[in-house]
Amino acid sequence: MKSDSPASMKRLKLAAVGALTAATVIGLLGLADRFANGIGVANFTSISPWGIWMSMYIYFIGLSAGSFLLSSLVYVFGVKKFEPVGRIALFQALVCLIAGLSLVFVDVGRPERIFRVLWNWSESSVLAWEVLFYQVYIVVLCLELWILMRRDLERLAHEAKNPLLRYVYRILSIGRPYTPGESQSAGEKRMVRILAIAGVPVALGVHGGTGLIFAVLKAHPYWYTGMFPIIFIVSAMASGGALLTFLTVFFTRLDAEVKKTLVPALARLTAIILLADMFLLALETFLAIYGNMPDHTLTFEAIFAGPYWWVFWFFEFGLGTVAPVTLILSKWTRGNVRVLGAASAMIFIGVIGVRLNIVIPPLQISWAGGLVETFHRTLNTSAGYTPSFNEWMSTVGVIAIGAWAGLAGFRILPLGLSGDGKEKES
Repeated sequence: MKSDSPASMKRLKLAAVGALTAATVIGLLGLADRFANGIGVANFTSISPWGIWMSMYIYFIGLSAGSFLLSSLVYVFGVKKFEPVGRIALFQALVCLIAGLSLVFVDVGRPERIFRVLWNWSESSVLAWEVLFYQVYIVVLCLELWILMRRDLERLAHEAKNPLLRYVYRILSIGRPYTPGESQSAGEKRMVRILAIAGVPVALGVHGGTGLIFAVLKAHPYWYTGMFPIIFIVSAMASGGALLTFLTVFFTRLDAEVKKTLVPALARLTAIILLADMFLLALETFLAIYGNMPDHTLTFEAIFAGPYWWVFWFFEFGLGTVAPVTLILSKWTRGNVRVLGAASAMIFIGVIGVRLNIVIPPLQISWAGGLVETFHRTLNTSAGYTPSFNEWMSTVGVIAIGAWAGLAGFRILPLGLSGDGKEKES
C-alpha cells in the first residue's frame, strides 16, 4: 500500500521539474557568459588556478568509475543479486562521465583542442595517458550497454506506440529486425563479459589516473603521495554506489519485492566502502601529523579548521558519513527502502565536500616560504579562493543538463529490467 497520494506525488514531480528547469536556464546563462567572456569570469589566480570546476570534474569522474566498477560485480563476478541494476550502473557511468568531461571543457575553455594531446603525444605525460584511457572507456561503456539493451531496443522498435520513439529505438537498435521470444545469445553474453573484464582496469585507470595527475605534483605535499590514486578509487566506489542506490529507490520501476532485497544490500556495500575510504583518510591524517612536516600538516589544518572548515565537518564527515552510515547500518531502518535511498543521497552529496577539499585547500598553503603572501601584497590580489557567481551558475548548468539526460534515459531506455527482460511497476 502506498503512503503517498497521487496528487501529492504529482505536485512533488512538478516542483522538481520546475526547479530543474530554473537551474537549467540559470546554468545556460552562466555557460554562455563563460565562453563569451573567457576565464576572467572565474576567481582564479596564479596561486589558485583550479576551483569548483575541477572539483566537480573529479567528482563526476569518480561517480562514473565507481558505477562501472560496481557493474562489474554483475558482468564479471556474476553476482546475480545486483543484476537488476547492472544496466542502470552502466548508464549512470556514461552520463556522469559526460558531465565530468564537460566541466573540464568549461575549465579549459577550448574543448576543440583536446585532440592536441593525441597529435603531440608524449609517453611520459600522465595527462596524455589519461585522455587515451577516456577514449577507450567511452567505447567500452557504449558497447557494453548497447549489447545489453539490444534485444529490448529491437522489441521496443516493434512495440512502441509513439512513432517518434519507434524511430529512435530503430536507430539505437541499428535497424535490426525484432524476433519475438529471442533472448540474449551466448556470444553476446560472452562479449559483455569480455568488455566488462577489459573495462575494469580501464575504469581504474580513468579515476586512478585522475588521482595520479594530482599525485605527481611535487610542489604540493598533500597530493604528492602514492595513496592518492587509491583514495580516489575507493571514494569513487562509495559515491557511485550511493548514487546507484538512490536511483534504484526513486527512479526505477523494479518490483517492490526486488527492491526490498536489492536496496539494503547495495546500501550496506556502499556503507562498507565509505568506511574504508574514511579509514584511508584517517591514515593519511595520522601519517601527516606523525611526520610533522609543516607543508603537509598545514593542508590538514586548512581542511579541518580553515575558512571552509564546515565543508569537512558538515558535508564530508557529518552529512556524508556519520548520518548515512548510522541510518544504513541501524537495525530500525535496515528494511526501509526510502530511508536507505535518502541516506545514499547524503553520501553522494557529502562526497562533493571530499572533492572540494582535495582541490581547494592545498592551493592555499604557503608552500614556498611566503610566496602566497608576497603575491598578495605585490599584485594586490586575493591569496584565497572563493567561487565566483559565474562558476556556480555554469556548474549548476552542467549538472542540470546531465540530470535531464539521465531522466530522458530512464524514461526512454530499457534500463530497469527484471530477468525476463520486461519492466515491472513498483
